[in-house]
Amino acid sequence: PPLLFDPTGGQQPIRDLDQGFLLCVSRLLPYKNVGAVVQAAAFHPDRQLVVVGEGPMLSTYRAQAPSNVIFLGRVSDAQLRWLYACCDANISAGFEDYGLTPIEALAFGKPSLVLRFGGFLDTVVEGETGLFFDRPDPVSVARAISTLAECSFADERLADHAQRYSIAEFKSKLRRVVADVAAGS
Repeated sequence: PPLLFDPTGGQQPIRDLDQGFLLCVSRLLPYKNVGAVVQAAAFHPDRQLVVVGEGPMLSTYRAQAPSNVIFLGRVSDAQLRWLYACCDANISAGFEDYGLTPIEALAFGKPSLVLRFGGFLDTVVEGETGLFFDRPDPVSVARAISTLAECSFADERLADHAQRYSIAEFKSKLRRVVADVAAGS
C-alpha cells in the first residue's frame, strides 16, 4: 500500500526537544517489542530516544526506561511530521507483516533500524535505506544504533526508495495489474 501520511503538511515542534534523536513510533503492545528499544537506549546514554504511541505496556516501558528516553504518547500529525523531519533515524522492532514507519521515515529522508523480519524485508534495503538487527532484544538494537553512527545514507537513494510507496506509483502499479488481468481474460 502507498504512504497515506502527507509529509508535506505543516510541522509543529515538540517543546524542549532538540534535533538528532532516535524515534520509535509504535502502539505499545508486546509484539511491537518497544521494550527492547527502550532498554537499548541505556547502552547509548548520549543518544535521546523519543517514543510516540500509546498502549497497555506504557507503564512497564516507563519503569524500564533510562533517563534518555522520552514518552510522548499520542501526537498530532504536525508534531509527527516534525519528529520524523528532526530525528536521525526511526527504530522498529515489531513482528510486522508490513510495517509503515520505515516508509514514513523515508518520506522525510530518514533511515530506519528494523528487525530482520516480515514486511521490513520488503521495505528496507540494508545499508541503503536502513539497517537490520536480527533479534528484538536490547543488545541487538543497541548494536544497530552503534552501527548507525558509522553509516551515511545517500539522500537521493532514500528519496528514490520513498517514491516506490507514493500514491502515484501505487495507482500506476494497480493500473498495470488490472490491464494485465484484462488482457489475459
